[in-house]
Amino acid sequence: MHRLIKKRFSENAHGVTKVRIIKASQLSEKDVHNFLKNAHQINVKSILQSGYMLEVNDEIRGCFVLEEINDKIYELKTFYLVSTEAIKIPTLFEAIMSVAKENNAKKVFVYSQKLMTDIILELLDFYPQENSVFPIKKGNNEGKWWSYTIMD
Repeated sequence: MHRLIKKRFSENAHGVTKVRIIKASQLSEKDVHNFLKNAHQINVKSILQSGYMLEVNDEIRGCFVLEEINDKIYELKTFYLVSTEAIKIPTLFEAIMSVAKENNAKKVFVYSQKLMTDIILELLDFYPQENSVFPIKKGNNEGKWWSYTIMD
């Protein structure tokens, strides 16, 4: 998908008036680097190759990598959002799932390493995967996999 994706939301409880999802490769490398300069845990190369930038109310406020890992099965590998925008996570996840749906995804997996992330995923209708076929991410024995099934 090489076109610009635009999603509009009316003003809601999360304070979002407009969300745009932009393929990172459509932006200048300098803009992506500038946004991620304080996000040391984010792999800039991965974002530039297969990531998306989240623009909220005309400002870049986050990014994500949604990667196909099997036929119509995707993993949300990276999700970064400026901390001041945390209240907008539900709206932004809705936009991310719309990208997955446009890519004909049937299921999206997320690996969580934090209790707060687990709580948010559960609120967003993700389900924990007790017997996941996915490996534990390196360096962490405490995480868990979650999945979201996309309805047609």
